Amino acid sequence: MRVGDVYYVHCELLNGPPKKKYLVLVCAEEPLRVAPINTVNAVLALNDVALGPTQVFLQRDRHSFLRYDSWLDCSRLMSGDTLGLNDSLKPAGRLTGAALQGALKAIESSPTIPPRQQRRCVEAIAAEIAPQDPADS
Repeated sequence: MRVGDVYYVHCELLNGPPKKKYLVLVCAEEPLRVAPINTVNAVLALNDVALGPTQVFLQRDRHSFLRYDSWLDCSRLMSGDTLGLNDSLKPAGRLTGAALQGALKAIESSPTIPPRQQRRCVEAIAAEIAPQDPADS
């Protein structure tokens, strides 16, 4: 499991019935953290000065697993452990480098994520998008 991997899993949501949802792994160390992908932009979040920057636009033509242009919601992170994410699941896809960079900025600016969790996720994403040194290969 790598930061930036996208999983399509059945989950229970706070605002509706259980359903399958795309979730992006934003921290691969225990406890796992994921951010949900929404096909309908969160109008309230986008219009909120504090929460607007926590929404990352994902173009369908840059992410083959998506059927529609979508939004990565970095205003709230969920526990991947409680959603059943584990090494036996195959990713449905992967975020582009630009989308991962957007997620890093969105999580970094989120006023709703606890600071320790925020720091862990920002460090995990930064490590994933950092240029790899050929000497390390």
